[in-house]
Amino acid sequence: YLDVINKNFISFIFKIIPIFALFLLFAFFASYLISKRIKKQTDNILTFLVKLTKKEQVPYIESSYILEFDKIARLLKKVALRLSKKEKQKAKQTAKLKLSNRQKDDIISAISHEFKNPIAIISGYCETILNDEDLPPDMKDKFLQKIHNNSNKMSNLIDRLRLALKLDEGKEAGTFKQSSLNRICTDVIFDLKEQYKNRDI
Repeated sequence: YLDVINKNFISFIFKIIPIFALFLLFAFFASYLISKRIKKQTDNILTFLVKLTKKEQVPYIESSYILEFDKIARLLKKVALRLSKKEKQKAKQTAKLKLSNRQKDDIISAISHEFKNPIAIISGYCETILNDEDLPPDMKDKFLQKIHNNSNKMSNLIDRLRLALKLDEGKEAGTFKQSSLNRICTDVIFDLKEQYKNRDI
């Protein structure tokens, strides 16, 4: 009969509504937990990316929650590793450039020092010749010879500098010859004695 069917149907609805409500509550709770886990993973990835862009110490990132996040974490670790290698290479190149610039500064300083000595000698002898009209001829010839020697020394310094630049650029091969250390030391001592008369050389 219809009234029995209606009565049974209403009874069935009242029994199934709590089950359906419990199912909805469980589904909502499960989706909330899943969304919370996903948010945590995305926050970790965002933190990782922000620190990576700021070149800070990147945190350890790993995800075993779902396959997609695990793949993203692995890719990000590879990217961070490559960037770290590039930064190290960049730091090495910067250090090399700084060393090269320091060496150039040292070379320029050494060159300027090398040029000052013969220029000072030439200037001193020229001043003596010009100011002392009673200078004996043999002394005058000696001074002129020293001026000539130091001008040759300056010319040799310029040639050596040009040769050093050519060798550095690989435009010329190195050549070697025997030299007398005794003669070199004698010339240096003579120049220093003339320049620093009050010192014991």
